[in-house]
Amino acid sequence: MKYDDASFKIYKEHVDQFDKLFPKGGKKPEPTDWRPMVFKLDGETVALFVIRYQPNERITEIDSFITNDPPTFEGYSGTKMAALFILCDAYRYGSTMEIRFTKNVEDGWVPLTLIAMADALEIELENIGEGIITPKESRMLFIALTGFSVEATNKINEITINGLVSPEHICCLIHSNSYSLEKIEEILLTEENPGLILKDLKCQPSDYLKFNI
Repeated sequence: MKYDDASFKIYKEHVDQFDKLFPKGGKKPEPTDWRPMVFKLDGETVALFVIRYQPNERITEIDSFITNDPPTFEGYSGTKMAALFILCDAYRYGSTMEIRFTKNVEDGWVPLTLIAMADALEIELENIGEGIITPKESRMLFIALTGFSVEATNKINEITINGLVSPEHICCLIHSNSYSLEKIEEILLTEENPGLILKDLKCQPSDYLKFNI
């Protein structure tokens, strides 16, 4: 994985600060602390980013974002892994689902790899120059990245209009490994009141990282 020197420097500074504040065996970080993350596929680093929940505005902030999409894996593997973690994290801590990138990330723009992935999914991000992915765009990305069929996506849009259950809750049921994509689609497409059923299904926060790429 090739690193942009400026971006990696910011990431490394966060890692050094994190290691000082949260030594192994010591206190755990809060959602509001900057948390440097690293993801690998078959031993190859595919994503580095730094994330925190900002409670005043109830948004998720990203201060460094570097991804790699190796040709040995299908699609935008590293970018998808990073995006899914960020979206699950936003839901877990009660964010509005707005994702905001700081000035340290590509001069405050939404990262190019995320824009390319969204384009491939036919999702238009309208505030890339402001470094913002809106709640609506986040939910569209979440549904698309989770892999729902067109029919299931239409049903999700239908049942979430009334606010009974959110798209992010439905997606996280799968990414927590609580339920398979096939099981959730079955509920969506065959049950008379799928929203009522899905609303009562629980996710385990500790499992949010178990999504599959």
